[in-house]
Amino acid sequence: MSLMAVLLSVSPALRAQSEPPEKAPWQWTLEERIAARYNPERMRERVERGARQAAKQDYEVPPGQQTISGHEEPEQFLPTEVMSELLYTVFGSNREARQIWRRVFEERLAAAGVKLPADFYRDLSILANEHLGRLHRARQKAQELPNLKGNERAKALKEIQALQQGGCERTFELLTQARALFGQKTFDEILYVGIAVGKWQTFVYKPGDEARARHIEEGCK
Repeated sequence: MSLMAVLLSVSPALRAQSEPPEKAPWQWTLEERIAARYNPERMRERVERGARQAAKQDYEVPPGQQTISGHEEPEQFLPTEVMSELLYTVFGSNREARQIWRRVFEERLAAAGVKLPADFYRDLSILANEHLGRLHRARQKAQELPNLKGNERAKALKEIQALQQGGCERTFELLTQARALFGQKTFDEILYVGIAVGKWQTFVYKPGDEARARHIEEGCK
């Protein structure tokens, strides 16, 4: 049976069973997020919505492709995913882009009445200094790839791989440290109000995705 047939055959009652009582996006537990993200009824709805949009705009999408939109389902994103997005945008290597992202970030927080802790940028930059350095060097190398060939390209790819190695563990550790520094409730609210609402992610479900997501959220240990 195809993935689409499986998704279409699931009773809508299963969706309600996987969802926790109504709560703010930053208050969901890891298990609640995983259950809701991979809920068959929700996945079926995303696949159908994506297919309709593709047909309307006359382009093709892979079978089973679905997109999570932070505007509609911010709670679907896992904490380390939102943490990574924060680092790539609000703490990105490009100064001009970073300033734009920080303005958007702060506007979202202000609109929701959420205040940043004093010295937020400085303190988080200190915590993430080594990790950010690796991210920035990897991105810089990736931008050079189109102009490289042969041995130079192969060497650059190895350097990028080495810089990215251990990223899962470092992101998890940094999230843990930031929660300890700013308070978990405060930091998670900042993540989901300031970052998750503007994030989107496309994927095709594969059996075992739930376990893989849990493994990543536990620091790939």
